[in-house]
Amino acid sequence: MPGVAQTSPDELIRDATAAASAGIGGVILFGIPDTKDDVGSEAWAENGAVQTAVRLLKKDVPDLVVITDVCMCEYTSHGHCGVLENGEVINDATLELLSRASLSHAEAGADMPPLVEGVENAPPLVPRTLDVPRVLKRSTATPASAGSRQAALR
Repeated sequence: MPGVAQTSPDELIRDATAAASAGIGGVILFGIPDTKDDVGSEAWAENGAVQTAVRLLKKDVPDLVVITDVCMCEYTSHGHCGVLENGEVINDATLELLSRASLSHAEAGADMPPLVEGVENAPPLVPRTLDVPRVLKRSTATPASAGSRQAALR
């Protein structure tokens, strides 16, 4: 896909610093985990790809707005966007995992963990999860507001 690149954490800081110097106000991160499982547990891992990248960016380029992707497809071994049962995504179980991922991104320092499309009831549930600990600094974003230029972190 044009305009999409995978990068390592050290390259991320170099690229983000250059982007900020050029007047770019923010980045969106999509994680590519080293390992995948049926429930996508790396999506909320404390030392996951996105969480690590967010902490590095907020440390080294603190004024850059960091938006994160909150979806399960890149983390699950089956490639679907949530918990599967008999070949179908189970919404309630998936919403719990999406909430855990959103919270972990916010706790790492993300400015805007976006809401996920494709799972019923995600918009009302995810913000409630984030509001309880009041860890979000700015806001959440819907997928449409997150923009079309994307970078995947490896």
